[in-house]
Amino acid sequence: MSVIEARQDQVARLARRRWAWLASLLGLPLVGAVWAASTWAWLPGSHLATLSTGVVLGLLVTTSITDLTRHKIYNWSTYPALLWAVVVNLAASLWSPSGGGPDWFFEHLGAVGIFSCLLGAVVGFFGLLVVYELSGCRGAGDVKLATVIGAWLGANDGLLAILFTYAVAGVVLACFMIAVAGPFKLLGHFLRKAGAYLLPGWVLPPPEEELPDLRRPVPMAAFFAAGTLLVLLGVFRP
Repeated sequence: MSVIEARQDQVARLARRRWAWLASLLGLPLVGAVWAASTWAWLPGSHLATLSTGVVLGLLVTTSITDLTRHKIYNWSTYPALLWAVVVNLAASLWSPSGGGPDWFFEHLGAVGIFSCLLGAVVGFFGLLVVYELSGCRGAGDVKLATVIGAWLGANDGLLAILFTYAVAGVVLACFMIAVAGPFKLLGHFLRKAGAYLLPGWVLPPPEEELPDLRRPVPMAAFFAAGTLLVLLGVFRP
């Protein structure tokens, strides 16, 4: 590739990135508003039929597609969603029914309030930051996605979404590995890893080439979608 072609390719990529940022910034609240307007008649008074749920669903669909096809969760999808979470929850807190705003406005937003929004973002960020560090600093996009989900759902539901996400991922990946490697080989692999960790020098770790699927990066956005949907639907909630 010549210098001119490389420069043209770079300019084209920058243009696509700008359009992606603009589409996300304007598209997410539009998707949320359309979702709220189209579902409110079917689910009156439900948190499912709110702008908040529509934005979260739009974000999860977008990130699931990009993570599954390109193994990336782009900043242009998460940062605008976080910005809108702060804007919507700040507006709801300032213009809540107790502050003189109309009830329908607050209900249709599905907001959790600015304090719960910020606390949920912190919980999502630090909760996934631990996973990020344990995984060898892989999955920075997952940290950002969990932060946004926490900002929209609040601290309690945001934490539940993370727990459900990894519960679903664990079950799916365990079933996949059992189908690929067999239960006994998989059990032996983990027993040797545990033995090598607990009794170094006495138990040899499993060879590096064994079960290479365990070392492949896992696109987590679809699992975040499943875990968040379980929270939105109120599954396992008393």
